[in-house]
Amino acid sequence: MTKKEDGSYKFPIQITQKIKLISIGEVVYDRPYYHTDKYIYPVGYTIEKEFYSIEDPNNQAVYRASILDGGEHPLFKVECLDKSKKVFEGNSPSK
Repeated sequence: MTKKEDGSYKFPIQITQKIKLISIGEVVYDRPYYHTDKYIYPVGYTIEKEFYSIEDPNNQAVYRASILDGGEHPLFKVECLDKSKKVFEGNSPSK
């Protein structure tokens, strides 16, 4: 991993051949739905992963997953970056 002159990490960071960390985001500590006793949902967290395409399962596509500021609750967003441009959004990371 590459570091900047100030010692912080330079993004994006290639985690595996198919996973790239774009941003770690920022912890929202003053709103209870942005963290639990098990999980933290940092606003701005963004990762890209290569996986089977929705448009054509015989090919791979890049998906971008992000956590956005949804007000009281975080907003979880997954975008398929192929020609389908499908977008999935919700208030839960698993639904």
